[in-house]
Amino acid sequence: MSYDKRRQDVDLTDAIALALLVVQGAVAVCIFRLGPIGPIAVHFDLHGQPNGWGDRNTLAIGVAMAAALTLMVNLMLRLNLFTGLPSDSRTNAVARALIVAGGALATGILGSLAFARGSGLGGQRLPLTIAWLMFVIIGAFVGKSAPNAFVGVRVYWTLRSRLAWDKANRLLGRIFFFGGLVGLLAMPFVDLDHDFVFVMAWLLIVTIGGAGVSIIESWRVWRTDPERIP
Repeated sequence: MSYDKRRQDVDLTDAIALALLVVQGAVAVCIFRLGPIGPIAVHFDLHGQPNGWGDRNTLAIGVAMAAALTLMVNLMLRLNLFTGLPSDSRTNAVARALIVAGGALATGILGSLAFARGSGLGGQRLPLTIAWLMFVIIGAFVGKSAPNAFVGVRVYWTLRSRLAWDKANRLLGRIFFFGGLVGLLAMPFVDLDHDFVFVMAWLLIVTIGGAGVSIIESWRVWRTDPERIP
């Protein structure tokens, strides 16, 4: 990839991060001024029943904190405080894109919780849909990240073998992408008030299962990599 193309990637990431910051500010203000007065369900048990409550002020502060954290981490990556890589590197841009995706996920979930209608999980279809969409986006990016100090499968074996890093992160990216795609396509047809436990089971399979399989893959590849660091 040429230097000019890498610069374009970084500039695009900058523009998206700035646009997200504006959106996050607008969402926080809308929740604070227009959100429903009274308790808002923010946590649910495995049967889809609310067991945690907040209010519009709490959710607005949550969005503001997500915006601040997204901005701070992006600036630290932009200033090369995490990766030790040039600020125009492709890896730096991928890491920052994943941070932006995480900030967008938090903002979308908090915003949809504030304005969801209906009781139980039936009124929370949008937050879960956003979560699955973010799995698809993160899965598309994480497999392209080179070794760095912030994102990806960072375990003993991936940090001592570039081949193990590439194989493990590509596997995790595929699991997140296709697992998130299955969840995303299923959301319009799932009765969340009755089948929430199955949604959570699939979420655990994609996250914990994906991480576990990727770590095992990193160990397997490291063992046979002639260029590994002992």
